[in-house]
Amino acid sequence: MDDRTDNDLFDRKAAELRSELFRVMREMEAHRNANQTYVEEGIRLLDLVRRAHVLFENQLTAEKRKRLILYSRIAGGKPDSWIQNAENPFICLQLSLQHRAPPERRLPK
Repeated sequence: MDDRTDNDLFDRKAAELRSELFRVMREMEAHRNANQTYVEEGIRLLDLVRRAHVLFENQLTAEKRKRLILYSRIAGGKPDSWIQNAENPFICLQLSLQHRAPPERRLPK
């Protein structure tokens, strides 16, 4: 071979590489956008958690009872014991979840 490429081959290969480059760039942008979405959802979730106590306190008693039953079922507890014995249901939820967590994920006492 004479180490030369004709113009048609060069143009075809350059177009293929440009096409591949644009495809990779689009995929990278899609990943960046997805990552940003996760960050924004995480921020909204943290804000909701921060306000959970206030939102709970502003609910009617019947709504509070429904929420406590739901939370206790999620945590694997017994709803009646939460409602009757808990001054702060969020502490009961935390303790219940803490008890079910693997040892390496438990918070120090």
